[in-house]
Amino acid sequence: MLKFWLIDLSIHVGSYMNLNKIALLSSLVVSGLSVSSIIAPAKALTIPFINDFSSENEGLGKLNYNGFENFKVIDGTVDLIGSAGFYDLYPDYGGLYVDLDGSTKQAGTLMTKTAFNLSIGTYILSFDLGGSQREGDPNIVDVALGDLFSKEYTRYSKDALTLFTETIDVTASTTAYLSFHNLGGDNVGAVLGGISLTPVEIPNIGYSAIPLRIDVPEPLNIFGATAGLAFLGTASVAIKKRKLNN
Repeated sequence: MLKFWLIDLSIHVGSYMNLNKIALLSSLVVSGLSVSSIIAPAKALTIPFINDFSSENEGLGKLNYNGFENFKVIDGTVDLIGSAGFYDLYPDYGGLYVDLDGSTKQAGTLMTKTAFNLSIGTYILSFDLGGSQREGDPNIVDVALGDLFSKEYTRYSKDALTLFTETIDVTASTTAYLSFHNLGGDNVGAVLGGISLTPVEIPNIGYSAIPLRIDVPEPLNIFGATAGLAFLGTASVAIKKRKLNN
């Protein structure tokens, strides 16, 4: 299932991400001086959205399922699969997932039931998407977040269930639905796993998906440095006095 930790925003575990474990950089100490005022901890702009299909339908798979907690099927059909003995295409995944081309020869569109209220900032959209693991044509899945983001992903039948991560910038407060639309209709669709939409805010320095690294020198001995400066100051005064007396 989709699992992640937020340090560089995602540390992959195998092909998936590990949800609900988020670590954020709160402050650094460089040369004995706190720079927490320079690099502030990331804070959520809205409540993060995390969706795991494993709890759907009491953990049981079902063909042409449309009773999702957070999503609705607005076109075609999808299948909830993956429980033991019920089209478990990814046994190592450890949970339920969605075949985006159900059992009616009409691929489905999975869309959130309500729109997200998105404030200005940067968001990370992550999801697991894999091949059908059956015979059939490649599947193309259109993933969209309102008018903010739209991208097509091609998954061949033997493609593994893979984590995809996209960075989305919101420049003005807006609302948007998240949707996954499988093109085609042969009852053999791409497979969708866990999903998350997480806001990220790092004031003043912008956001980078590259892990933050700062080479920190040996801590400065404040008392030693102060004593050294005091000694130099005393020596300087003594030298000046000696010159005046001469």
